[in-house]
Amino acid sequence: MPVLDAIATRSADKERLFVRAVNTSVRALTVTVTVTGTPVGASGTMQTIMGDSFEAANSFRTPQAVTVRTRPLQSGGTFTVDLPPHSVSVLTLSRN
Repeated sequence: MPVLDAIATRSADKERLFVRAVNTSVRALTVTVTVTGTPVGASGTMQTIMGDSFEAANSFRTPQAVTVRTRPLQSGGTFTVDLPPHSVSVLTLSRN
């Protein structure tokens, strides 16, 4: 069964590329991203929604069980990213 689902889209002004990746595995995945058809800059951002388990949910008792983390990303034509277990990530890349 596949544990990674990904899709790439572009902003309406064609200045940004978005890669959305879902890791349904109980393990972190190191993924190589290759961008073709448009040049991208050397840096971007990665926003990741994640919890301790696939069934994690925020509540009054555990308001931070599922959080969004934003971090800088080194990108380019080909680069790697680490996707945490049970996570949804959005990579935002600018055109070069």
